[in-house]
Amino acid sequence: MDHSRDLDELVTIDRDVEAQVLARSVEGHSASRALANGNCTAVFR
Repeated sequence: MDHSRDLDELVTIDRDVEAQVLARSVEGHSASRALANGNCTAVFR
């Protein structure tokens, strides 16, 4: 990451990353590879 991006670009990048992480988590949970323990979650590949 560098300082050449403006706020709108950073917001767009953040939304994309959040969507990817959520999709990966849902996939892991549906494949029974996710374990939740209190506030922590581990997803195994």
